[in-house]
Amino acid sequence: MIKITPVHLAPNAFQKMSCKLAIQLLSRSVAASIKTCVATGQLKSSTAINTANFFITVNVIFDSGNSKNLFDNNPNKRPLSVKNPQVFSNLKKSISTFKNLVKINHKNKKKSTPPCFSGMVWTSTALLNLYESELVEMTEKYPENAFFFMTNRLTQDPLENLFSIIRQRNGYNRNPTARTFRCCFGSICSYSLMKCSDKCNCEEDDDEYLNVDVLKECLIDHPNPDLIETDLDEEQNNLVSDNSSETSSLSLDCSPIPASLETCTVVYFSGYLANKCLEKFKCVDCYSNLITEKDLNDKNQLLLTYKTFDNIFTNTKGLKMPSSILLKISNICLAIFERKFEDIKIEKKVVTQLTNDATKKIVKNTSILNSSCKDHYMYIIELLFRTKMYKECKWITSKLHDKEIQQVDKLKIFRNN
Repeated sequence: MIKITPVHLAPNAFQKMSCKLAIQLLSRSVAASIKTCVATGQLKSSTAINTANFFITVNVIFDSGNSKNLFDNNPNKRPLSVKNPQVFSNLKKSISTFKNLVKINHKNKKKSTPPCFSGMVWTSTALLNLYESELVEMTEKYPENAFFFMTNRLTQDPLENLFSIIRQRNGYNRNPTARTFRCCFGSICSYSLMKCSDKCNCEEDDDEYLNVDVLKECLIDHPNPDLIETDLDEEQNNLVSDNSSETSSLSLDCSPIPASLETCTVVYFSGYLANKCLEKFKCVDCYSNLITEKDLNDKNQLLLTYKTFDNIFTNTKGLKMPSSILLKISNICLAIFERKFEDIKIEKKVVTQLTNDATKKIVKNTSILNSSCKDHYMYIIELLFRTKMYKECKWITSKLHDKEIQQVDKLKIFRNN
């Protein structure tokens, strides 16, 4: 939620045209946060769940119209194919949903259909019809090959990224001539020495321009995602079984904390830290000490549950349930950060100071840092502080730049009195 700023709630005339801001607001993360607040009783609005469901519907439609990988972790971002029936159902649902949607004017109660609603119906219908027409043609030409359709190739992002690279090639020439465009295009396709800016309003399209290295005939064996996930499950089970004989002595007695958006966020953030640690070190002991099984009855795991895709395996890659040990470490570090960061934020080596204080506190409460995985835990602590500092500094910066926006009457309801 650190990406949601006052700009998303009260954009100016230019910011209203930014697709990036709209997609960040109408996202699964915002919907999961709203549902978590409703489940914990922090949000009393009777229409909050409807808002969250609408966000998820729009997010799923965006994903289905932006597929560019065959085996994406997000099942909704996979290409149109007979192996991905969920994408077809998403597009058909968008047609039925937006065909019946209307906008109600709260002043005069008049109903109207905005052009964007009709546009969603036309776009979804066009995607399905284009797939059907291409399927017939490609099946006749290549009956032995499975047909799939990448919807990302129909967006304007690849074209805008190409034009941005051509402008950079000419020292940011906003209006290149036809001769200049032809020369730059040939040079870029030959050498592929430039890439589009990371700060643009378009996603990277993962294009690879044709050159001598690319034009090689080679066979590519596409992995079966079901076999990959099965192998991962077997590997994880073997890791746990191998380590089950050595019972960890690092268990901590944690008193239950009432569920809230903050506690659910700490659980989600701790799972993120555990995932980063496991990816970096691939330690068997860390896997058994940092990760635990998901429990749907635990209200502190509500954000994890709502963030997980509906039609994907429960052990989604990246969404880890942290153990009580890791939660204890995270709570200690967050408490130290809240207490000390305001006083030392202008000093040098802020992360080092915070890490030293957290280490002393953790040593007093547990012997976890005396284990063989001490370096791994120190990596988690430093990553936690760096991530928290990034979030805090970004939020402070947004407040300084958006003082005028924060005075808008619409934002007064979000202030804590």
